[in-house]
Amino acid sequence: MKKIIYRKRCFLRPMLTIFFFIFSYCFSIPVVFAESSCVLKMGWEPWKPYQYIDENKQLTGLDIDLIRAIVKNMGCEVQLEKTPWRRQLFEAEYGRMHLVASASMTEERKKWAYFSESYREHKRVLFVLKGTVNRYQFESLKDIIGTDFNLGVVRGVYQGEEFARLINSPQFKKQV
Repeated sequence: MKKIIYRKRCFLRPMLTIFFFIFSYCFSIPVVFAESSCVLKMGWEPWKPYQYIDENKQLTGLDIDLIRAIVKNMGCEVQLEKTPWRRQLFEAEYGRMHLVASASMTEERKKWAYFSESYREHKRVLFVLKGTVNRYQFESLKDIIGTDFNLGVVRGVYQGEEFARLINSPQFKKQV
């Protein structure tokens, strides 16, 4: 049986995003940073329309443009490095990366990160193999329990509150 990938569908509305310089702090004292040079390190991973290389081979996207504007206002520079998602979180947790865009706020991450105000929302939806949509009549993730449905997920990515609760259930976990 093929695994069905559980993917995120994105919308431009509030999404919890990690910023290690508190967003409001960044805007409230840009003059202090302007007096001394600073370079902030941020990882990115291809994820249109938020972080990607355009047809001119330039790194761009909604997250990239937002970060560049904030950092410029601070009088700093941003060093952007293509980095796998889990590595970005690891590097940020240990202080070797200053900014991580598009990260959901979780209790675990709040122990070592500051979060900005939300600036977009991610809606999670299921994608199923063409021709099988009538086979699965799910209203929520818990509805996959006891079915022949296998759920594929990307490790290290926060999948939402419902998933976080259900993953502790042995019945649900065996289908992921």
